[in-house]
Amino acid sequence: MTDGTSPTTPQVRASRRRHLTRWLCIVAAVLPFLSLYAAHYVAQEGATGFIQEDQPKYTAHGRAIFERGNGLSYPNPYDPSPEAPAIYFHWFLWLLGFGVVKLGFDPGLQYVTLGVIAALWCGWATLRLVETVLPDPRYRSLLFFVAMWGGGVLCVAAVVANVFEHRPMTENILAFDPGDGLWFLSWGRNVIFTTEALYHAIMASVWLAVLRNRPGLALLGGALLAATHPFSGLQVLLILFVWFGYRTLADRNRSSLTHWLTTVALLACFLGYNVLFLESFAQHRAMLPIWTTADYLIPVSFLLLAQLPIGLCAVWPRRHAHTPPNRTIVFLVICCVVSLLLAKHEWFVRPHQPIHFTRGYFWMSLCLLALPTLQAILVALRRRISRVGVAIVVAAVMPFAVLDNAAFIAWQWRGEPLGVYLSPASRDMFRWINDRHLAGVLLTMNGGEIFLSATYTAMRPYIAIIVNTPDFLSRGERASVWLKSILAGYPSEDIPEIDYLILPNNTAMAMARQPDWMVLYKNDQLALWKRIARSSGANLVK
Repeated sequence: MTDGTSPTTPQVRASRRRHLTRWLCIVAAVLPFLSLYAAHYVAQEGATGFIQEDQPKYTAHGRAIFERGNGLSYPNPYDPSPEAPAIYFHWFLWLLGFGVVKLGFDPGLQYVTLGVIAALWCGWATLRLVETVLPDPRYRSLLFFVAMWGGGVLCVAAVVANVFEHRPMTENILAFDPGDGLWFLSWGRNVIFTTEALYHAIMASVWLAVLRNRPGLALLGGALLAATHPFSGLQVLLILFVWFGYRTLADRNRSSLTHWLTTVALLACFLGYNVLFLESFAQHRAMLPIWTTADYLIPVSFLLLAQLPIGLCAVWPRRHAHTPPNRTIVFLVICCVVSLLLAKHEWFVRPHQPIHFTRGYFWMSLCLLALPTLQAILVALRRRISRVGVAIVVAAVMPFAVLDNAAFIAWQWRGEPLGVYLSPASRDMFRWINDRHLAGVLLTMNGGEIFLSATYTAMRPYIAIIVNTPDFLSRGERASVWLKSILAGYPSEDIPEIDYLILPNNTAMAMARQPDWMVLYKNDQLALWKRIARSSGANLVK
């Protein structure tokens, strides 16, 4: 027998079924996006686990904390200067570096594993948000999938443009989706990148804490996000700043004022670090012109196409719909307005990569506002037609609602290799270098190879990527001239700061004529050359 306060066996079973159903929905919601990792691994030999070119650099930043920094902060890993200051700190990158340097994890495998965990967390937090704005459980699971899979009419617009310009209908179907869809203008697609999955999981958790009136947790989440990503961090702090400011004016109590002042303090610390402190260093200021180009602007037309369907549902009259509490509506409107103004902040100030503030945050706040209306439509439809009829209507409409994401996934699966790959020879070379803790300035003939050297080894690439390499163009020209000269056997101005070269084996005869270089290691395709004049213990990681 059970007492009056203990749950009965049927209650326990029902609770377990609800939890199981929740997690099945969460897994099903993130699985289509995470399937791109399967496409990456089956596409060709040499898959690293990084499915986009920028992703390996986060591990490179993390490695620099332990190999070039002070254990907490790090220098720019793509600045080869030994005087590069250790001025950057992001706790998630610290975790990546600790896993690779201290625990010996493979960079790509670690990244994928953490990505799956973050994606599930993001899915869980999103489901809890949906449950919060929809206390009525009817059609809630379906609307959760709308939140995770829904998009705009970007692909429809591309098809229409193709028809008018007499091109095949599906040609370049992601033409209006920035970066071939990799800027993630809707919500669920963000779980593809480990970093974005984590940022969105934290942001969703902050929103959930606000809607459930747990301001302490919201502030903690805001501080965590601000301490690991400058763009989403500024976004969440500004949302909390406006929200707690509104609550202070509405409530006129000490508690709300305390929360607002705490947000002000967090914003002051954030801006003090990211603006005053970082910009006091010449090495950081030198990169700002690259980070403030027009390449990071997003046209208003693209934003409208991405938000149009869900935006119309958000502003549709709420007759017969469950109306969320006023505080919920106000908070979600604040999220909308702050996200929009940040995404288009070039209207007011010098732009600093405004496209980073899209990432589905604007879309998701509109979606949460729209969900009660969508639920009311489904409930009203069920009163008029049978359950089967509702299913038929949903099956007819849902493909259009998820078309942007479905087309994106199909496009990524279209047969071309996804992401970043390492040949067996390059992987073997990096493994040999890493096992011996070699460090120093490295130059290779392969751009992808030298970029990945900072991810897989303690090497400092002489030139890697334009957004992180100081004086990228002049370095590239100088390195190209010097390398061609020494391989051709005629003298050129030396680059004395270069300590190591990775070259194809067919350059061995030309390098043999260079008395200052010796082979350290070679495999069937590549050879590692070391400058003899620089052979000292200073080139070893302590």
